[in-house]
Amino acid sequence: YTSNVQYTQFRQNDPFLNTATNGITTLAAYPRSSLNGEVNAFLSNNVLYSHLTKNLTNTAKVRYYDRKDNTPTITFANYHYADTGIATTAPLTRNPHSYSQLSIEDLLKWQANRAWGFGAGYFFERFTFANGEVDSTNEHGVKGFVNWTPYSWLTARSSLQYSERRYNTWLAGSTPSEAHAMRHFFVANRDRTKGNTIVELQVSRNVTVSPNGGLRWDNYPTDTVLNEVAALTNSLGTHYSRAWNIGTDLGVRVNPDLRLNFGYNHEEHNLYMESCCGASLAFSDANKWTTKITQKYNTFMAAADWKAIPGKLDIKADYVAAISNEANDTTKCTSGASGCTGNNSVGVTNPFPDEHNIFQRFSVMAKYYLDPAHVKRMGFGEVAIKARYIWEQNKNTNWATDNFSPYSPSAADAGGTDISNGGRSLFLAYANPNYTAQILALSLVGKW
Repeated sequence: YTSNVQYTQFRQNDPFLNTATNGITTLAAYPRSSLNGEVNAFLSNNVLYSHLTKNLTNTAKVRYYDRKDNTPTITFANYHYADTGIATTAPLTRNPHSYSQLSIEDLLKWQANRAWGFGAGYFFERFTFANGEVDSTNEHGVKGFVNWTPYSWLTARSSLQYSERRYNTWLAGSTPSEAHAMRHFFVANRDRTKGNTIVELQVSRNVTVSPNGGLRWDNYPTDTVLNEVAALTNSLGTHYSRAWNIGTDLGVRVNPDLRLNFGYNHEEHNLYMESCCGASLAFSDANKWTTKITQKYNTFMAAADWKAIPGKLDIKADYVAAISNEANDTTKCTSGASGCTGNNSVGVTNPFPDEHNIFQRFSVMAKYYLDPAHVKRMGFGEVAIKARYIWEQNKNTNWATDNFSPYSPSAADAGGTDISNGGRSLFLAYANPNYTAQILALSLVGKW
């Protein structure tokens, strides 16, 4: 039996910034000088391992986490946004957001013989929320796994689980019509099937190959509270989110001082969504649009671990490249209304072109250990100098952002009293998806 208890306090008492810093003097006085932020977190993690028979074991786990937000509610009469805009029509209120998580799991494992091992169990997870969309969610599920080791050089592991999550009471203040087009994925009713498989094959003494694959099938059932409108035949929102992946890892031990690793993974996500109905349009089947989103990812990885001077100098390097594509198969509103998604593209069957992205990252780290004899005389157990270089680049082709301009428009350019309407800007390029970054770090590490 093992048990772990942890308690953490978070505090934020710094005074609010003076609004005159931005040259704005028309805001109402702050309701108080500081947030007076107070959050307390309690964690209890317990595991009971039992040997029922020689070949039968049971593992029971209970984990409880409570995040209590004691920060007083605060309401601002007005506030500024987009640098120069001032909101005066509605106050901005910050309410405390507390939640707790209870996880219970019981897993039974049977080692039938040297080659075969089987396991099955039940798990339960409950979230409770304060000032959330729902008061609580409950998820019940079952899982099972199989381990197969027919030879010392071959091992296969596979697992499968199914669960259903349901919220208790919907508390959000949104009217049904406002909530139809969106899903709150962390609280919405969900049926999930998840599985993973990995095979470890030792081809030779120094070469290991590990094919692997997995799937995650999330279905969101019809919700009578959020997604039912009498004028619509089917409910709105995301109907399903499904993903699968397959890949392999290759490990090569060139010699006792050099290890190489290579990997490839292909992953696909598929989502099906229905929504309605564009700005100022009535809820009806004619004003409804649907889309099937397919996201594909190809990830390549290479890494090296080299003891250049054993006991003196270690060098680790890794490179990752992720190539992705997103395709949208959208069916436009049959009403032809220009406010519906995609209907502004006359004569175009599928109005949204594919989005492409290439992400690359290279990292190399060298660690040099100082002479242990000198280090011990100084009273240390180990002293090392670490140097690290990181290069990262992202290239994105996206119809929605390709024509953005890297500037921040003035109020006159935006056509209003502030710059929030500057939809074709990147606001000084802070959100530009195309970038190259380099980092160089040097540190001294000591142990005693």
